[in-house]
Amino acid sequence: MPKEQPQSLESQLKMARPKRAEVKRVPLTPEEKEFLGKIMDKAVAAEKAGELQEALDLYTDYKNELLKIKERKEEEEKEWTEQDLIHWAIRNLGLSTQRAERYVEANFVLDELPIIQTKGNMTFNNMILEDLPNVLHVNGSFVSTNCTIKKMPNALYTNENCILRFVKINQLPKTMIIGGLLDMTKAEINNKKEPESLHVEEEVYVSESDPDMVKEIEKFKKQGDIKGDIKIT
Repeated sequence: MPKEQPQSLESQLKMARPKRAEVKRVPLTPEEKEFLGKIMDKAVAAEKAGELQEALDLYTDYKNELLKIKERKEEEEKEWTEQDLIHWAIRNLGLSTQRAERYVEANFVLDELPIIQTKGNMTFNNMILEDLPNVLHVNGSFVSTNCTIKKMPNALYTNENCILRFVKINQLPKTMIIGGLLDMTKAEINNKKEPESLHVEEEVYVSESDPDMVKEIEKFKKQGDIKGDIKIT
């Protein structure tokens, strides 16, 4: 039987180039479009310059990054079930399946699913959390001190306070509706992108050492979205 010949670089490039339909199926933010556009520009330039292996690698990078964005968006839009909450508790709190089931039953209003709603306060101290539910309604206060939270929710609603003191987080939720005060004293926020919607019923505490965040909070105050005073700590 004749040996199968390896594909030429030209053939591999033809297959690797992203199809317009593939890209259109994924809704992209301006930041994501810019990020992917830079990879595409480098790939096209490398192909024009005859650097076919480099172009192939860049087209592959583009497709891989697009797939990551698509998978993340699908996860963000997914409606959580009780089983998803149990897996979340196992993943983040280090609980056995049985203990995670009891934790979820004790702390979440299960007959409100897929709305993720707590029965009371949600408190985490001196912990590393991989993530929080994408849309989180806290019937009480959300309290996190000296924690690392690798992925904050897209939306966070609290009936009372939101305490983010001495935390390290990826970025603030896109939507934050806080029924009490918001305390971000000494919070380290990797992505300084402001929330799309922020409403705080009482005062906001923000560190003097984070002038960009102070500026953003003052903007929301001017818009009337922060009812209390801004306290610089």
